[in-house]
Amino acid sequence: ASEKEITQYNSLDSKGKHNFLINFWLKRDATPNNNKLEALDEFIKSVKFVNAQYSSGHEEGYKSARGKVYLKYGSPDESMIIPMSEGAKSYENWIYYRNSGMQFIFMDIKGFGKYELLYTNVESEDIPANWESYIHDDNMIQFYRD
Repeated sequence: ASEKEITQYNSLDSKGKHNFLINFWLKRDATPNNNKLEALDEFIKSVKFVNAQYSSGHEEGYKSARGKVYLKYGSPDESMIIPMSEGAKSYENWIYYRNSGMQFIFMDIKGFGKYELLYTNVESEDIPANWESYIHDDNMIQFYRD
């Protein structure tokens, strides 16, 4: 959903939200004449996938940093999992070649299996102000923020 759609949705009452969601998924339906909402079905499959893959502790996968990125941008074109080593924390590096190249680095900062978004070159995504203090290998960054 776009920021405009989210704002619109949040301003509605429960009946309006219900109607909004029906229209939201109808607009994204690839084959509107078959009485199926394929886009909604795919979204539900993705939510189930991220819940199975990225849940940790008391946090469901769709609420996790990796789950949110996966649901927003889809499966990465390339990913690397770098295990913890002496002096370095575990991290995952996701690369998307579309949209002029996007990169997301998730790190298990506290060492408890919860990966947080540490770096991305996508300007609209929030990253910690001190992200550079966690980067011990400049080669981790493939696409730089402007």
